[in-house]
Amino acid sequence: MRAILTTATLFVLAGSLSAGDNEPVLDPAKLVGKWEAKGDPEKRLVVFEFEEQGGLVVRITRKGEESKAAGKYQIEGRTLTLTLKIAGVEDSRSVTVAKLTDGQLFGTGEKGRPLLLVRMRDK
Repeated sequence: MRAILTTATLFVLAGSLSAGDNEPVLDPAKLVGKWEAKGDPEKRLVVFEFEEQGGLVVRITRKGEESKAAGKYQIEGRTLTLTLKIAGVEDSRSVTVAKLTDGQLFGTGEKGRPLLLVRMRDK
């Protein structure tokens, strides 16, 4: 049940990014690091960790319990493709990023849902 909930959460959030095909290429260096998803309707802490070589770790914390999924990401133009393996099943979602700065990633997903990720700073 937790794996199903985690899968659904990750792809509701990840399915929330979009923009145009002919826009400038994303700078992969700006993406590397930990990002917190803002505006989760279920009030979970969702953290995306993008690694330099295309690795991806997503952590979801709710009521003190953490779920984790590992996978990879690819960038092509403004399209960010996230592939996660959860409970032995691999699933991919492609999103088009509208804005990526040193501190924010914003976009709209396949179903028109907005997504805002804010870079987490080391404390």
